[in-house]
Amino acid sequence: SATNDLMACRLLLRAAVPLCLCLLLTLSLSLKEARVQVITESNASAIVTGEWMLEFYAPWCPACKRFEPVWSEFGQWAKDLDIRVAKVDVTAESGLSGRFLVTALPTIYHVKDNVFRLYAGRRAMDDLMTYVEDQKWRDNKPLTWWRSPSSPIMMLLGTTFKVSMTLRDVHRSMTEIYGIPTWAAYGLFAVFTVVIGVAIGAVIVFVADLVLGRRGNSKQIDQKSGQKEVIDHDSDNGSEKPASDEDAAGLVMRRKVKASAD
Repeated sequence: SATNDLMACRLLLRAAVPLCLCLLLTLSLSLKEARVQVITESNASAIVTGEWMLEFYAPWCPACKRFEPVWSEFGQWAKDLDIRVAKVDVTAESGLSGRFLVTALPTIYHVKDNVFRLYAGRRAMDDLMTYVEDQKWRDNKPLTWWRSPSSPIMMLLGTTFKVSMTLRDVHRSMTEIYGIPTWAAYGLFAVFTVVIGVAIGAVIVFVADLVLGRRGNSKQIDQKSGQKEVIDHDSDNGSEKPASDEDAAGLVMRRKVKASAD
């Protein structure tokens, strides 16, 4: 019985050791991944303070998959380098992709106190470490004010990207889920675009008429007041009073011509 118990303990230990190793490996990988922060629309405002290295990637991108272990390892050094390492999934955050004008994957940005620089070095661990440690980012020109993701222009572009992706998802739902033919979906989009355009145009015309109309009325009132002053002045001097508004306007014009001639 004692021999059987001993053998059972040995078998249990042999089974427990690989299990513990797997758990430790999983914990190590999770801690490594946790040091690479995930940036979304909700927490994107955090990158304007401090120093960041920010990667834009897509889950389907082969180059991004090859670069992922390097970026994860780089994230382990974030605390020692006194920076923050983060990543953005462009398939889920189209607005941020538009604000940063991401045209290739993976794309890396260096951010320090709201100053943005595009990283153009090699995607190797040594190059990333040197870029931060030796402050080689100073050799890169920062993005111009209008290209900065914080500028109103790029924020508007980000909104445009987000709307376009939303429309794409709606089109996909219409055709794949609800079974609407492609030509009918495009027709509905065309009608929707025309209706929105007409509505925006009507609002612009209304606002313009409201603003310019008030200016025009004010100018007419000032002109009539001037005519009335001239008429009252002529009446006081015993001159003939004009019979209509047209006569009054002519009288005002004649007096201006006479005054300029004198």
